[in-house]
Amino acid sequence: MIQQDSIVMLASDWRAWLIAWGLYTGLEIALHAWASSRVSRKRWPGCRPVRLTPMLMWLVSSGYAAAATFKQGMGKVERAYFIICCNRLNLWLSLAFCVGSLLLVPLDTPWATFWAALCGWRFLSRSIEITLAFARDVLRNPRVHTDRSALHRHGRLRLAMTSYLEIFLYAAAFYGALLSLVPWAETGFVMGRAVVMSLSIGTLTNVGAYVCASQGPGAWLPFVQVITTLSLVVLSLALYASRDR
Repeated sequence: MIQQDSIVMLASDWRAWLIAWGLYTGLEIALHAWASSRVSRKRWPGCRPVRLTPMLMWLVSSGYAAAATFKQGMGKVERAYFIICCNRLNLWLSLAFCVGSLLLVPLDTPWATFWAALCGWRFLSRSIEITLAFARDVLRNPRVHTDRSALHRHGRLRLAMTSYLEIFLYAAAFYGALLSLVPWAETGFVMGRAVVMSLSIGTLTNVGAYVCASQGPGAWLPFVQVITTLSLVVLSLALYASRDR
């Protein structure tokens, strides 16, 4: 579990959070601008008036706010390619965050608090973005609201599976950065614990205790069964729900 001391230490440094927010927001804008340039000749939202995203959304999920801004004025096909491109870019970015924690945490650098804040914004922003995007997609009434993009059901399932994998990556990066703030933490084992936490929470199980108590590669075997079972259940339900009646 994450010690209370590390959470208090991170929360008390508001300057690190403020600078990290500015840097992360700029990173999200650059990511979505590049994705927009890949699918459209326009790098910025079109000539039509831009609907401003609420400031609160920029604060808690700059990724969702940037995506909503850059999608304005796009056609259905353009929007579909934009969503797919952003989905892949976010997967690679979350992998970069995970690798960053893997490399930086053992070094015990003075930038640990700032890196934890940056990973924290990634964790919060991307989690809210994924939740809102898929919740709106599932709850949309096709009789009232038409599809804004040309994505078909199988494309949506691929997006969901990519996001499912991505959650493990950015969560592990944040947990590792947070655990590294504990003064007595054994930095050599922090990322291992972070990955165990991410898998345990992400698979809705309590396998983490078994993994910590066991030794060797065999300790990780339960996650193979858990992820396989969850994938089967989730994909079966998604395919059944998306069938034409």
